Amino acid sequence: MSEFTPVSAAIGGTMLGLSSSLLLHQTGRWCGASGIFRKAVSNKPGAWQQTWVAGCMGAIVLARATNFEPLVQALAANGVDSPLGEVVLGSALIGFGTNVGCGCTSGHGVMGVPRGSMRSIVATGTFMVTGVLAATYLHPMIFADTAPGEGVSAIVPSVSNVINLGLGAFAAYSLVKDIAQHPRAALTTFACGLTFGIGLLISGMMNAEKIRGFLDISPLIDSQSTKSWDPSMIIVMATAVLTNMLTFNLWLIPHGTLKHHGQPAAIENHHYSLPRKTAITSSLIIGAAIFGVGWGLSGICVGPAIANAAKGGITSIVSLVSIVAGSVLADYVPIGEAH
Repeated sequence: MSEFTPVSAAIGGTMLGLSSSLLLHQTGRWCGASGIFRKAVSNKPGAWQQTWVAGCMGAIVLARATNFEPLVQALAANGVDSPLGEVVLGSALIGFGTNVGCGCTSGHGVMGVPRGSMRSIVATGTFMVTGVLAATYLHPMIFADTAPGEGVSAIVPSVSNVINLGLGAFAAYSLVKDIAQHPRAALTTFACGLTFGIGLLISGMMNAEKIRGFLDISPLIDSQSTKSWDPSMIIVMATAVLTNMLTFNLWLIPHGTLKHHGQPAAIENHHYSLPRKTAITSSLIIGAAIFGVGWGLSGICVGPAIANAAKGGITSIVSLVSIVAGSVLADYVPIGEAH
């Protein structure tokens, strides 16, 4: 059962906001986890996206290496240990929906909402509604006979260890390669990914049970429910959004006008790469709705899925692979307008 953790939620949410603002201010890069991950694993991978992913995974390595008690406790409380069908279906819907809807909780929620984007505000509202509906009604219907711990993490631990060693080698190679070409930008990107990962860890957003503890509102509408509702995520999102509202005004709107795509960023030879779509299309709404269903079923978004992969467990790897599969499928399925 998920517990309400307001202090860690506020600290983690603030770190999410600061890391995403710093990445934008210094390098001009938009911190949308789903877009970053999709580019990092594409057939023409982006170097900085791989560096950010390496940093996000590095949060888990740091927690283990330093043995810092708050991080160790957070590490123990987070993770994915869910039934295989739940992980595959939910994660595939997440990958599909974030591709069609062009974003997830970070790109639309943490970044787009404080920027004042109506497109992101609509998308965020949509996936919050479908996420609540999926966690409250659909999840109990589909997975009524399964329980946590019935996943695949205990079946092939040796395979899990090999995969995680491979991920570690991939992350290290990506970081070294990027640093050799763009040292300041690479180190900044890695630090932002690392801070983002630590924020996810401390806030509890890597814990699927905690996410569903918020999205599942059955305790609020059913007096006979044995569950408890956990509002921690409200604090995570509120602190992340408020932090970005503040930093956007300090860094990006110095003269009352939001900096535009292509303008110089803080690091030399880097320019702002901002989302330029403004239309509220059917593909945006459908994609956000599908993402919300997947989020409500699995309890894990793209950013937490990336960080969880470094923690270990084949279930986390299955989640990432399913997200990729869903995203690839979306490229071949026409949904609404071209996305």
